[in-house]
Amino acid sequence: MAIYSYAFIPIKFKKDEQNFKRLNMSAPFDQELEDRLVRYTTIDSQSNEDSTTSPSTTIQFDMLRLLEAELVEIGAHNVELTDYGVVLATIPGTVSGPTIGFLAHVD
Repeated sequence: MAIYSYAFIPIKFKKDEQNFKRLNMSAPFDQELEDRLVRYTTIDSQSNEDSTTSPSTTIQFDMLRLLEAELVEIGAHNVELTDYGVVLATIPGTVSGPTIGFLAHVD
């Protein structure tokens, strides 16, 4: 049995109109997020707990390749899919602030 934990990094916004608008997602953006989630859930990316490889199944690369392509499509820099099943990319910030990392499982 696998146990997963997730960490969320809070982002502080100044109380001004511009940042308030960032917090209230638009309907088209909400729809895009929903479409992506539904698309991701249709991809079989089940892991194999008996495997000694990483990723544990070759089908997990289907999800990884999709993520790689979408990162390129949105303009991410240094997009790389490693042999051990990790997608790396850099998305430059638009304002100064801390560096934020996002991590996710594909199984």
